[in-house]
Order: sequence, then C-alpha cells, then structure tokens
Amino acid sequence: MVSLPAGQYVHGISVCTTNKKQSSKNRLKGIALYAATLSTSPPLVRSINAAAEKVQHTNCRKWHQYVGCPNGYIATGLQIYSQDDSFRGLGLKCRKVELSPSPFFSTE
Repeated sequence: MVSLPAGQYVHGISVCTTNKKQSSKNRLKGIALYAATLSTSPPLVRSINAAAEKVQHTNCRKWHQYVGCPNGYIATGLQIYSQDDSFRGLGLKCRKVELSPSPFFSTE
C-alpha cells in the first residue's frame, strides 16, 4: 500500500517497467508518487525533486519521465490505459485547488 504523509496530496507520478525491446511486452513494475503541500499563498507548493513515496518490484528496469498536474492542481483520480488485457499506461485526473473561507468563520 502506498500512502503520503498527512497534509500532502498527489500531483504527479512516474512508473517503472521492464525494458523489453518490443514495448508491447513491457510490464508495470513500479510507481512513484510526487506530493504537493497546500498553503494559502501560493495555493500549491510543489516538490518534484524526489518522490514522496515509491514502490518497485523485481524486474523494475526503466523509470519513465515524471508526469504531473499543472501548477495549482492536484490529482483526484487515476486513468488506467489497457489494450488486449495488457497495461499500456497511467494518467492523472487533475482538479484545480480552490481556497475558500473557512466554513467556521463568522462575520458577526
């Protein structure tokens, strides 16, 4: 199981695959999650220098380039691409971070 520290949210991923000459024979062997921390200014502070959480299995040979949500967005879902019952890729569903006044704030 992969989890992030409290107060951090996924904003990017990278995957590791086997490294077969025929790309259709490659298999998913690892995933790295990159975290964002929310703040009031700017709305999103990102750190992509190192993965916040990383899991890899035997035969993880090739890490693919980081893919992330645009600045000011966090990941709210994962898209899984497959063909003929085989994994082909992962994508992120991103949502804009919008700060609103606290629901507990009173103007009275």
